[in-house]
This record gives sequence, C-alpha cells and structure tokens, in this order.
Amino acid sequence: MNRILLKIAVLLLAIIPMETGFVVQPILGEVAKSFPNASPAIIGYVMTLPAIFTIIFSVISGRLSITMNKKTLLLVGLLFYLIGGICPAIYAGQLWFILACRGLLGIGNGLCMPLVQGLVAEFFEGQERASMMGYSNAVGALGGILTAFFAGYIALFNWRYSFLLYGFMVIVFVLGWIALPDIKPAGKSEENLSAREKWRLPGGVYIIALFGFILWTFQLMSGIGTSLFATSEKIGNAAQIGTAMSLNMIAAFLSSLLFGQVFKKLKLNIWVLAIAMFAVSSLLTANAHIMITIYLAMAINGIGTAFLLPGFYVRASSIAAKTHQTFALGIVNAAMNLGVFTSSAVMGLIFSLLGGPNFRSLFVVITGIQVIMLILVAIYVFVTQNKEKGIEKTVAA
Repeated sequence: MNRILLKIAVLLLAIIPMETGFVVQPILGEVAKSFPNASPAIIGYVMTLPAIFTIIFSVISGRLSITMNKKTLLLVGLLFYLIGGICPAIYAGQLWFILACRGLLGIGNGLCMPLVQGLVAEFFEGQERASMMGYSNAVGALGGILTAFFAGYIALFNWRYSFLLYGFMVIVFVLGWIALPDIKPAGKSEENLSAREKWRLPGGVYIIALFGFILWTFQLMSGIGTSLFATSEKIGNAAQIGTAMSLNMIAAFLSSLLFGQVFKKLKLNIWVLAIAMFAVSSLLTANAHIMITIYLAMAINGIGTAFLLPGFYVRASSIAAKTHQTFALGIVNAAMNLGVFTSSAVMGLIFSLLGGPNFRSLFVVITGIQVIMLILVAIYVFVTQNKEKGIEKTVAA
C-alpha cells in the first residue's frame, strides 16, 4: 500500500461534503432566472434537497460499514455522487430532473460522508489521526473556497457548466480504487450480529451528536443571518459579504492545519475554546455597525469551526469500537446535517417570538444559546476527563 497515495486519497475525500453545496450556492439566482415560473421555495430545494438524503444515507452508510467492505461502499457512493452531480450539466431543461439529480447527489454524499473521517480513523492512530483529521478539514475548507470561486465564474458563461465541477470526483474515484486496500469488516458477519450489536454505540457518541445538532443549527443560522443582517442594516454590500464569507473559510483552512498540535495540548478542552469563539463571534455581530467588525466575527467563527468539527470526529472515533467507528461518525454527521436542515425553521420560530425579523436581536439570542452550550459542554468535558483520569490511576495501581 502506497502510504502517500493513501493520504492524498483520504484527504481529497474531504472535498465531497463542501463541494455538495458550494457548487450551487453562487448560481441559484441564475437557476431561478431559467425557471421563472418556479417558486423561490422550489428553487431553494436545489440547494437544500441533498441535505435530506445526506441525513438518511449517512446513518445507512455508517450502519453498512460494520458488515460491508468500506472501499466498495465508498466507490458506490462516489458513483451516485458523480452521476447526480454531472448530469445537470448535460441536460437541465426540466427543474424536476435537476432536483432528481440533486437527490442522487445527496445519496452519494450521505454514503461517502461518514467515510471521509471514518477512513482516517481506519488507517491512522493517536496523534497522527488527530493531525490527519485537522488536515482533512483544511482540505475541505480549501475545496469550498475554490469551488465557490470557480462555480461563480463558470456561471458567467452558462450556469449549467458549473455542475461539471463535480467531475473532480473522477480523480478521487480513481485514487480510491488504486490507493485504498479492501477494508473488510473486522467484526462478525451480518448473520451473527444480534440486533442490539448492530446498533450499539457508546452513549458519548450520542451526546456528541446532540451537541453537534444544536450547535450546527445555530451555526448555519449565523451564516445565513450574517448576510441578511449586513444587507438589512446597510452595513455592507454583496461583495463585502462575500469577502466576509471568504475570510471565514480562509480562517478555517489555516486553523485546521494547526488542529493536531492544539488538540494535543488541550484535548477535549478544545471544544470549550471553539464554542467560546462561536459566542464571541455572535456577540460581535450583534453589536456590529461597520464591516470590519463582521470580518473579525466571521474569522473567529471560522477558527472555532476548524477546532470543533475535527474535535468531535476524533472523540467519536476514539470511544467507539473499531468495527463501529464509521457508524459513530455517520451518526454525528447525520445529526449536524439535521441541524443544518432545521435551522431555517428554528430561525422562523425565533423571529415569531421576537415579533418579526430583527437580525440584531437574532444574534443576541444565538449568543445566549451558545453561552448555554458552552457551560453544558464545559461541564461534560470536566466530568469526562476527571472520570477518565480516575480510570487511568486505577489501572496504573
């Protein structure tokens, strides 16, 4: 097994979840122009429909990984992803066809997503695993930046051609085929697994999933809200908002490169640091009157994301049994995607309680929720780390 090719293949997989949305985000306006009779809600499904299938198939993929060859599962997922991704570039005459393709893309994304970090857990251990998860997050962030940039410029010629960017996964498919060994299940066969064993995961995995669901509900709300806030308050224009989003991704990319070293020093306390950054970012936005404040807030948010996301993955994969690591990551990914999917509805509920769209007040609420989560997560980390230290002392004695 060529170790360098293996690392490249595993790291490039991180582009999949980022590319899923970033190809479409810059071209939604052009899609709407091509289908003037379609409602904004239907056009919005071009962006959000993959998330529904991703949630479902992330769990299915994680579950299948217990008894199925992970390489086969990955290649099947990539095939769905490629077909669903590229076909709208070939034919986009009917909106229903584009939506059907987006569904296939979501299935492929869901099948691959747990394996993005699951294969890191499969091939790497200890500090190398933590560093690789940080690098994986960095590659994903860089992929998001480049994908959004190229999709926007390609759309100047024809928005359909932006879908050809999904063709990059052909390279990943070939690398996966060549570089990845057959990863046969280490556990029992499907027939010999009891119903309980098929779904058994440590309680800590579900706690991480719950944290991820709540935090990512408000993370996406923060991203959407920042754009609408800056526009409604006349703080910045579309170009400046785009710059703020880019700063978020650049900060996430650079910080992800440092994740391994920071995690080595802080361990689970990196969660507390990351959520504190989310709260500071939201508080800055709530009090912003110039774009420089929003630039700073988005950069801080990007650093927090870079530390928290791989931090969750490292912990979930380390506490799950070897046979169930990918399943654990599938549960965590599904929970965060569910948070992304429900964020708009939660934002609508908050606005109804506030008496109407008030984005400055929205960020005050988001800050409050993040401070509450900061306290809860800090308690969980304190109890968990003390418990594990106690076990280590008992074993040593």
